[in-house]
Amino acid sequence: GEEHEAQGGGADGATANSSGEKKTRQSVGICDTRRQTNLEIMLRQFETDAAGVALAVYRLDPVRRVLSDENVQALLEAKLNDEEMNAAREYYAAQLAAMGEEEEKNEDEQAEDDKQKKGAEESSLKTAGAAEARRKERLQERLLEQLLPAEALVVFASNVPRWASKLAAMVTLRGFAEARGEIDRGVLTVRGACADVMNSSKLELVLGAVLSVGNYLNAGTRKGAASGFKLDALLKLTDTRTRDRKMTLLHYVLQMLERKAPGEVRDFREQLPGIFSASKVVRDELAAELAALTTAVAVVGRELTMLLKEAGMTPRSLARSGS
Repeated sequence: GEEHEAQGGGADGATANSSGEKKTRQSVGICDTRRQTNLEIMLRQFETDAAGVALAVYRLDPVRRVLSDENVQALLEAKLNDEEMNAAREYYAAQLAAMGEEEEKNEDEQAEDDKQKKGAEESSLKTAGAAEARRKERLQERLLEQLLPAEALVVFASNVPRWASKLAAMVTLRGFAEARGEIDRGVLTVRGACADVMNSSKLELVLGAVLSVGNYLNAGTRKGAASGFKLDALLKLTDTRTRDRKMTLLHYVLQMLERKAPGEVRDFREQLPGIFSASKVVRDELAAELAALTTAVAVVGRELTMLLKEAGMTPRSLARSGS
């Protein structure tokens, strides 16, 4: 209600107070004019105010109740810098201290009145912690009403521990299934191709013939009785040619196989349906994607652990409460 109304008036720097009078918001110097404009354009895509954005980021919003994927990506790309965040923290601390002094003065005056009317025995039962929490709630309402939306965002963001880390964790949480799916597909494609190679009887015949021809050509040398060869040797089969240059060693191997096992090796690629898809998978890229996802998941783990710690809980106590 009121918070969303206050945020909605931020584009033109004005908001209405409870009496309906229009009140112009003023910059407090946290962001320059261009930065304010860019952030306010971004905030128009959000369905909550600056305080709601900050709270959602603090809680990581894992089921997208408050922030869309586009919202999170926009916040990440906004890159609130240290200078802005430090200025916002100082401003917030000063405002909170001023409000505290104002309330203490009011409480002292109220206590004097109570003492005169009812006696000193009716002292307040409210704890300092509760008073601090209420003060922050009131300050939040005041800041949403008085600050420009862009600077309100920075102020509330500055009170979220590890803001950038939390945004990165949110991106990982939301994109984990897709990222893992891509990695799994790459791995399964390669594993399937490996199985095709291992189980292909026709490929076995071809490789055996290549080995036999190689041993024949290398007879009398230390390479003449090899029990195997490196796969890159297959690439050299077209390098060795007859004197007239019309026939390669590969042609000879295939002709030999056709004579000894007619039709056996024709269309042997049919036994290797997965190798063409697997050839498009770059091992180094797949390894890099897996390493990046592993690192990102570790960040999520740290953020969840810190979130539980800040709430006075541990993974073990959370498990017990859920059982």
